[in-house]
Amino acid sequence: MSFKLCEGLPSKTDQTGSTAVVVQDAPLPNLPFELLFDILLRLGKKDVYFTSLACKRFSQTISDPHLWRALFRRDYPIRVPFAMQTAPTLPWKDHYRMASKLHSNLVHGISTIATVCKHPARITCMGGKGDLLFTGSSDGAIKISRKDSSGKLREIQTLNQCGDGTFRISPLQDHLLHKSLHDLKICRSLENGTFNAVQTLNGDGSKITDFNWSEDHLFMITENLTLKIWRKDSAETYQELPALNGCLLALIQGDFFFAYSDEGDTLIYKKDSSGAFKYHQKLSNPTPDEIQGYSLSYEDGIFCIASTDGTLQIARKAENDLFSEPQTVIAGNIMNMICEFVAKGDYLFAGLHLGEIKVFKKEGTGTFKEIQTLIGHQERINAICLDETYLLTGSTDGTAKIWEKDELGAYKLLQTLHEPAFQNGVTGVKIDGDHFLTSYSDGSVRLWDFT
Repeated sequence: MSFKLCEGLPSKTDQTGSTAVVVQDAPLPNLPFELLFDILLRLGKKDVYFTSLACKRFSQTISDPHLWRALFRRDYPIRVPFAMQTAPTLPWKDHYRMASKLHSNLVHGISTIATVCKHPARITCMGGKGDLLFTGSSDGAIKISRKDSSGKLREIQTLNQCGDGTFRISPLQDHLLHKSLHDLKICRSLENGTFNAVQTLNGDGSKITDFNWSEDHLFMITENLTLKIWRKDSAETYQELPALNGCLLALIQGDFFFAYSDEGDTLIYKKDSSGAFKYHQKLSNPTPDEIQGYSLSYEDGIFCIASTDGTLQIARKAENDLFSEPQTVIAGNIMNMICEFVAKGDYLFAGLHLGEIKVFKKEGTGTFKEIQTLIGHQERINAICLDETYLLTGSTDGTAKIWEKDELGAYKLLQTLHEPAFQNGVTGVKIDGDHFLTSYSDGSVRLWDFT
């Protein structure tokens, strides 16, 4: 920015004959606040900083919190909800400084890496709630870590004999659900932060293939295709309900219960006013009989079915709570089948066997259209996680990648998380605020800190 002295300003001549302009009132600092505010919003962050050094008026104006809130919304619009949720009382100038530093460190790969826990076997499951991190491994151990006062994760407990290490965290309370041979165990958090088993739910004697729970129901599916369901009573104990047969997959989410049968049809149950699930709708199988679903997902009114041939279908919930017939968004390709998928808001992400990530966005008609294919991983996608700003993906190729969403909703690669000497595949990923967690096939969990 440059300023030119204009003719007509007062001047005086010294004893040597030299003439100097006398500036009585520089016009720019005397502009109305609203106009100066608008000018500052047109400057880059470095120019704003240097302008604050020009004079006292500029320094006072640039210290105004309303200016930094406007600059934050201008430069980091997608992070506004995150900032309001995590630190609503923090000054906007500090929010801007933290977001700017984080973004710069992500772009340049400046981070600290810490191993937060280590299992002797492959990590099969990773999740968190509040200040707790849960990791399960294929040797049947579940490790529980908690953040201390400094924000570091410290291991506080190990649960053993937990099947293959998979678990589910209660959506409302500090409860943990995990396998134990042919049954399920419910663990409750104690005052000291550790977990203790409070109830055992028996299966039918065969291997448990799937399980999950909601606010007041839980289920398991066995190799015999038996779907066993329990409902929580007023004493916080789960009571068994009549079982369903011929079920391959199930999912409880919100007011809906989805049961995928061995014939390929999906039975949908809806919670009534008493809290019980009642039959609601049936979605017919649009794929050949020999093709079966292997994973279900429901988020923000979008029900997804991924099939063994690589087909991904979605059914949308209408205002009357009825679901549309499934729409095929990815056609079957056994050589590049879907390994992981996540639906959130208007977006759907599908990670493929060859390392691609397909991004779909909901159109005004309610159908999903492919808008992007993210290229970067070399092998199958094992994990996908996202928040308002970032998409985090993990692959068998040993890398995790951070993708950033721009104002138009498109994703671009921001950083690759990888240590050259570390060759183990990524089995899980998690975004924890401004930190990124990755789990590996060697049993380790790493935390990447770019702040």
